Amino acid sequence: TPFPFSQGRGRITNSGLRVGNTRTAWQECRLVSVQERQPALFHLWSVQEVSGDLERWAERKHTFQMDTQMDFLWQQMGGKELILCGAFAAAGTLAVYVGKLLHGLLYYPFPGPRGGLLGVKISAATGKTLEPLFLEHSDAEFSPVSLRIHGVLVVIIAAAVDIQKANQSRPDGLHRFPVMTLLDLKPESPGLFTAEGDEWRRQRRAYAPAFNAKNVNEMLPVIKDKTARLMRIFEQREIVTDVVDLLKLCTADIICEAALGLDFNRLERAQEDDDDEKEDELRALPRLLQQRFSVSMRKLVRNAHLAILAWLTPRWFCSRWDAVREFFQIGEQVSTLTARLVRRKLDEIKQDPSKAKAKCLMDQAVLQMLREDGDLWTDRQALEVLNSNMATFFTAGSDTTAHSTAWFLYFLCAHPDWQRKSREQLARVLGGRDWATLTSEELKELTVLRACLLESLRLEPTVATFGARVNAPDFSIRGRAVPRGSVVIQLMRLATSRAPGLKEPEAFKPERWLDPATGALRSEREVGAGVVVFGGGPRACPGRLLAEAEMLTIAAAALARFGEWEMAQAADEVGRLDLLTVAPGPLTIRFCKGGVESAS
Repeated sequence: TPFPFSQGRGRITNSGLRVGNTRTAWQECRLVSVQERQPALFHLWSVQEVSGDLERWAERKHTFQMDTQMDFLWQQMGGKELILCGAFAAAGTLAVYVGKLLHGLLYYPFPGPRGGLLGVKISAATGKTLEPLFLEHSDAEFSPVSLRIHGVLVVIIAAAVDIQKANQSRPDGLHRFPVMTLLDLKPESPGLFTAEGDEWRRQRRAYAPAFNAKNVNEMLPVIKDKTARLMRIFEQREIVTDVVDLLKLCTADIICEAALGLDFNRLERAQEDDDDEKEDELRALPRLLQQRFSVSMRKLVRNAHLAILAWLTPRWFCSRWDAVREFFQIGEQVSTLTARLVRRKLDEIKQDPSKAKAKCLMDQAVLQMLREDGDLWTDRQALEVLNSNMATFFTAGSDTTAHSTAWFLYFLCAHPDWQRKSREQLARVLGGRDWATLTSEELKELTVLRACLLESLRLEPTVATFGARVNAPDFSIRGRAVPRGSVVIQLMRLATSRAPGLKEPEAFKPERWLDPATGALRSEREVGAGVVVFGGGPRACPGRLLAEAEMLTIAAAALARFGEWEMAQAADEVGRLDLLTVAPGPLTIRFCKGGVESAS
């Protein structure tokens, strides 16, 4: 019940006067009955000792209306006393807020390092710093750890059950950091990756059908065509020193044709040393997309203050810095080119829906938008969303898939016994045919190769750390409240590569994914280890089927075309390159002739 002089309306209760959430009692306080218009004097020594007169007032439920009786109160009580009561009320309210603030700054739901009100001095940018800190303060079951970084409560989780629960709360319980909107071509038009709440649900309905199993099967010829080009380049070299770069060009060609329906052939053109000045605007698109993400965005990430400046300040101010200016300039060029493509696609399919290609993500998304109620998608909204998602698809479908494929090839090189088992099973499935004749159903039969892929993704997820801010007021982890505005960081590589309860979690053991009796692939629940590189919950990566098809096809083609692969350097010399997504580097592979096709 609020105090009348602080809120404008109040009620006397038999528990004393209330100011905000704080009970208070005055040694002497004049109260006036608005109904009877007679002053009365009460002595309140404590909230427990309430006078009989005050109790009777509570029963009669007299209400004070300050807005209509201010003149009367001023005359009866006097200006000084009224001001004093207001000052006491304001002081009580302020005390409540200060108390809450101090309680929030001192609140730690889980064990961890302590550093006063502002917290410990540590950078939360990468998992390299947080992983050893988490292992130091957590237990064998990977219980959460809490700390404060610059005064903000940070909860670090690495247990699979905690990560799954956190992912299930999205998109409402956890939101991405607002600075992530820099990934969009236009921050005011968020794409599927950065949108939240109802906007994300609307876009998800439009794009999810484009990534279903049927459409991914339709894209398999595109994947095979680009993979064949990659194999030809491997054959031309005795030792491939730029494996990761070639894989990025290959996956970029795949996603460009899968998303836009256009074949840019960056993979082979890059080997011909084409002069970029001779390329037309359209062919410059994949190069600009790659440059925006691989070069410009990484400069901002490595200089976090520039990313914050680019997000918070006007363009004219933050563009004083070269890295920020370059990032925005490339973004404008990309936006202009993609807008032109999207506009053409949208008009074309609206006039004749039969022109939509089954193997083009944009065509399928446009069809889905046209099927929905027109009130949900105007032409302008559809154009902005499709345009914004082009950069999203390229980022997720190029570098992330390429880096995961590089780790896959690395583990097959480091474990020749599993490389040999995979090649033997592939030979049985092909039965003397060319690898390019593999169907989607036959890819599913390659259980040994798929087990190696799952184990590779488990040990080296390309997204090793993921952070989000709490948006729900009732968010909790293991029954302990995590206030809104706090940060939750998921150590995904630690969660899978050192999963508690998993036998030899840091060892490459694809057999854990295979049923010992039937050889069939086991589920993540049966294994007791999850693959979190694709996320989980409602916001799991919609392109998982497409990415897995790419990785399996590239590995199967290499097994069929070449004999045993081997790394040109020792396995322990291959480190982790933290390039927004984690890649093996430097990775050099020697592909020997004499694969499945040579044997047949």
